[in-house]
Amino acid sequence: MSGFRGWRWIIGDDGSSAGTQINGVTATLTSLKGPPNGTRIYADPVRLKNTGANNVTFDLLIDTVSGNTEYLNSIIVRIYNTNSSAWVQNVTIWGNGGKGSDVPNLSISSGHVWRFQWEITWNADATTSHSGTVNLKIKVPAVA
Repeated sequence: MSGFRGWRWIIGDDGSSAGTQINGVTATLTSLKGPPNGTRIYADPVRLKNTGANNVTFDLLIDTVSGNTEYLNSIIVRIYNTNSSAWVQNVTIWGNGGKGSDVPNLSISSGHVWRFQWEITWNADATTSHSGTVNLKIKVPAVA
């Protein structure tokens, strides 16, 4: 676990099956697999916790998507606030044959934890041995 400016990544309950690794500002999921022509849901492979006394505003960066991407239809991450059980936002990590867009200006309240639910959909030509790896990074803007 690493924390910067009041936040830290935490490996979730599905971290082992998703191959979750944390290194500083980066959370990497190395074993994103699923059924051919189907979707695999990792309900809780990684979380983000605000450990500070203030809200933290940050950018969520999709650093890299690699592996058997030619067989991927989509990777969607649904972010939930575990404190309130509320949905926060959906993020397209992979879709339409390419990497999704970074998400700027997210804000997590003091003491709150967000759960990142990953939904990986493979095309009909995929096999159960195909997998993907994604690096997500947090960028906290410099304080003036």
